[in-house]
Amino acid sequence: MNFIMISGYAGSGKDTVADILSKGPNCQTLNNGSYVIHTNESVSFKNINSLSFNYITKRISLATPLKFIAKELLGWDGLKNEAGRNLLIFLGDYLGDELTQDFYGFYETRNPGNFRFSSKDNSYFKFKDILESLFNKDKLFWVKILLNKCLEAQIEIANTSDNRSSYRTYFIIPDFRHKKEYYYLKACGHNVKTLRVVRSNKVTPLDTISERDLDDFNYDILISNLSGLEDLTTKIQYNLDAILSLDSLGTRTLSI
Repeated sequence: MNFIMISGYAGSGKDTVADILSKGPNCQTLNNGSYVIHTNESVSFKNINSLSFNYITKRISLATPLKFIAKELLGWDGLKNEAGRNLLIFLGDYLGDELTQDFYGFYETRNPGNFRFSSKDNSYFKFKDILESLFNKDKLFWVKILLNKCLEAQIEIANTSDNRSSYRTYFIIPDFRHKKEYYYLKACGHNVKTLRVVRSNKVTPLDTISERDLDDFNYDILISNLSGLEDLTTKIQYNLDAILSLDSLGTRTLSI
């Protein structure tokens, strides 16, 4: 399978880049928007040559099962306020076996005075007990779920995309956060292209493992997002052949 993994600090524009890659002029959306067919004509943008192949995109987020567990088991209200973000960070790190210190103290030190899972009612300890009763912590917990969802989607596409067996399928992942996700997919034999969205003058990174683990990662492509949506869209369209290429860039990073 082919993966396009998109990384960046919160607010950098990861979802916007994923939207641009997942959509385009004259694309055909199938199965209630589940995936998109891109033909030669639909990717022939102004001032660039048409790609020589047709392809399919399917957007799948690592955070989807995380949000499901947070809502169904831990009572998250769906709001991404301070408390909601803290809960999602805790859940992702806890089941992903990233906590190396006392789990409560670990987050208290990162959010001094702002921690909203009250120690008075021991909410955190209740969350921990619920999770321990249902799941085993696993360094690859979230990426394994992702891969299963992609395999299911691959079957779905094969069963419903008549006469499109020769089309390439790209799974676009808008929330790539850990090196282990990349190395696991590569070890499983998949093609992985990594993109980093940079918006350095407009975002301040959170001091969390999931936000900083990829700071020293060697990406295939760096995308500067400083000049608005139109400029970002143009950059991606002009470099679409490099983004979709299955050839590795090796140690070279393309900056656009």
